This record gives sequence, C-alpha cells and structure tokens, in this order.
Amino acid sequence: MSNFTIFKSAGIIAALTLTSMAEDTEAFQYMIRETNYFYDAEGNFASSYIDWQNIEAIGSKLSENDVHGLGSSFELHCILKDNYTIVEGSDAIAWHLDTAFVSADSTVSAKVIIDSPDPYSTDSEPYRTRADKGYSVSINTYGLIPSTVEGAQPSQTKVIYLHEYTLAQDSSTLYELSSGLLDYDDTYSNSYSRTNIPQSDVSANGSETVAVYAIPEKYNGNNGHGNNIDGVDSSNNGNSKDGEDTDPSTDDEIIKGVLANLIDNASEEPDRLLSQETVRIYPQPTASLSGITQNQVIGADMPDITMSFNNLYPGSDTYLVIYKANESVPELSDERTRFALTVQSHRTPLTQTNTYTKLSYALDSQGIWKAEIRHDSPFGDGELLDSVQFEVLPTVKVNADINTVK
Repeated sequence: MSNFTIFKSAGIIAALTLTSMAEDTEAFQYMIRETNYFYDAEGNFASSYIDWQNIEAIGSKLSENDVHGLGSSFELHCILKDNYTIVEGSDAIAWHLDTAFVSADSTVSAKVIIDSPDPYSTDSEPYRTRADKGYSVSINTYGLIPSTVEGAQPSQTKVIYLHEYTLAQDSSTLYELSSGLLDYDDTYSNSYSRTNIPQSDVSANGSETVAVYAIPEKYNGNNGHGNNIDGVDSSNNGNSKDGEDTDPSTDDEIIKGVLANLIDNASEEPDRLLSQETVRIYPQPTASLSGITQNQVIGADMPDITMSFNNLYPGSDTYLVIYKANESVPELSDERTRFALTVQSHRTPLTQTNTYTKLSYALDSQGIWKAEIRHDSPFGDGELLDSVQFEVLPTVKVNADINTVK
C-alpha cells in the first residue's frame, strides 16, 4: 500500500511526500501523473499532463511544474515491472493508489509601492506630493507563472496596471493616463519629476491612482486572430501587421477588451483588484507682496505690506522676513521674522490674505532692505515665494525751541 500527501509551498509549488508499504520494490515502479487544468485561448476548459517516471518508493519531491490556472491534480500509480522494466502498452499492470488536488487560487498578487518626497502617510490616507515635485512608483508582482518549455504549461499569467487621475473639483470622474500588461519577468517602475495630470504644470490639483488587476487566465495567450491592435486578422496567426506589436504570445484585441471591461466594471469586480495606491497632488504654493514696490525709496511714511498666499501646502509654515540686504536670510525662528502662518490641515491647502502694518518697528537703520515670503515644507525649508528690495532713507531729527513774539 502506498500513499502521498500534497500541499502548497511558496505559493504555487506543490511538494509531495510519498510513503510506500510495498515489500518488493524491485518488482514495482512508482509514477505520478500531474494534470494541469486551465482555460484555452478561446475560453474553453482544457488540460495537459506530464508523467513523473521512476519515483522513489519513499521520499519527497517538488512538482515538475508550478500550479497554475484552475489548479493541478496529482495521481499516484504503482506499475508492475516485467524483468525489472516498466511494462509498456495495454498489457501493463498498474494500480491507481491515490489522488490529490492543489488549487491555484490567490497565488497571483501584486504590490504598488509609492515613494514621495513628502514622507507623510497614514494607513487610512493616501500619499501626498506637490505638482512640481512628483513621485516615483514601482510594482512588484508575485506568483505570475512563466511559459514552460516543451509546452507542458500552455499559458502564462499576466496582470494589468492602470494609472488614472481625478481632479479636485470633480473627484468622481476618472481619466486614464496609461495602462498595460505585466508578464512573469516584467518589472514596472517610473519616476516622475512632476505630476502627470495634464493641467497647467504646477497648478494641477487632484489625485493620481495606480492599480493592479488580475486577469482571468482564459484571456491570456493568442486566440488565433493574430496580434493586431487595429482589428481581427485570422490569416495572420501570431504575426502582426507592419508597425504593430510583434509579440505572438498575446492577442492585443483580447487584452484590450479585458482592460476596457475591468476599467468599466472595477467597482463590480473588487476581487480582481490586487493592489492600489493613491497620491494626492497639491498645486505649487505661491505668494505675493503688495503695498511696496521693487526698489521703492521709503522715508518717513511707512507703507503697509499686503501678503497674498495661494495653495500653501498642508502642514507647512509660511512667514514674512524683513532684513538688511547684507545680512543672512532669517529662518522661521529668527527675531527678524515678522509674520508667520501655519497650515493646520494635513489634507487641505490654504489660500488667504494678510496685512503687516508695523514696518516701522522692523526698520532700525538706513540702507538697502529686503522683505521676503519664505516657505517651510517637507520639500525643504526657506523656499522663496516672493521678494521685494527697497531703500530706507536716513531719519532726520530736529531739536529746536520755537518762540513767538507779539
């Protein structure tokens, strides 16, 4: 009597442990038939098998192929030898001892990884960055199965990546930026120096999302229509027209249809979503000074300075510094900082206007002075948003007595 156990190892590899109770091992030969089940390119149920010959009576062994598609079954057979060789043909005496099935469910997974210059992130909130700073994205896949030589494995698994964006004023509408397929040995990574949202450069305000979807295996492979994006060509099996993709292993018209279906029905098929990350994109902050002009000469009359702030980054500090032109640039904590504003929200940029009315207190001598708006954020401290240089005239003091004569 013989039996064996089979279980999943490393996600998609079947490991076998076989125990034999046959007393005359020289008279018997053990064999395991591995049968793989899958959908063919037309979506029909199909299978293929491979036989493991000369299995030891006692021991363990990894499966010949990865478990894929709809799973694999393993049958243990004992075959009577004739003069210590395996009997061939219909006269072979064999016993089917045991069968085990290994499912391929949930063996394919993926992970979208976002790297932003802004390290702020929480489990419940998306990553964030500025439109002018960008971010990088990479996708790691697990359990994708390569095509096997000699055709023992009839197809390979793939996943779809989908890069979309929304605008802050209409977060319910998704716009596609890019999409494509990832195969067994593909890698995906991109680094963006600024947002991909097709809006006026640094003023983009919205979100970018990268998602990875699983594809049912019946959509993998070539369906006999060739590989033409622009239409069906049954006479052009696996070969593309001039200028088209030349990969014969994938029928682009099928994948294009699957991708469109996934995009349209993503909310209805949540089990297809393997991984997804979102990056909140904020506009580049800007600010301006008014009430004082470039190279203005200031005497006894001191103007008020109006500060207009636009889209100050969440959690940032923005401040007004007034200092002599030959001095070092003040930091936020410096006494020459005359006004400071902190954005309390971690998700909402700030736009507002403030006025500084105490310029006379900041100017203690004649000479060339500067008034600047500086910005501290996760992207760096002291970012200059606006600057005005002006001249302060000497102050004339007159000491005199005034008498009147009648």
